[in-house]
Amino acid sequence: MDSTIDLSKITDDGRIPFLSGKNKGLEARKQLGLQEYDDKHEQVKVNFPENLDCNESFLGGLFSNSISILGSRSAFLSLYNIVGMTEDVRGRLNSVITATLSEGTSLSKLRK
Repeated sequence: MDSTIDLSKITDDGRIPFLSGKNKGLEARKQLGLQEYDDKHEQVKVNFPENLDCNESFLGGLFSNSISILGSRSAFLSLYNIVGMTEDVRGRLNSVITATLSEGTSLSKLRK
């Protein structure tokens, strides 16, 4: 498997400057094959076009399952080496990571 994911593939080579919505994120996740990287715990470089903006819903659809599977911020960021992301988008991703991990903790407490 190729160890690089290029998000420009889902932006029509940069012609789509903004991605939004959980469903779009889930579609992108499937199209880019993220589940395979999660299953194999294979490190991958994610090229995030600098001109690409997206909302938290999209990022959640794209990455929340991976974050949940990996179980920690450091494990997620070690597996997914995300490059090119603006500081604004990185801040949104950090919010998604925090929310996903908090949700997972709440769910695991309920199961006990």
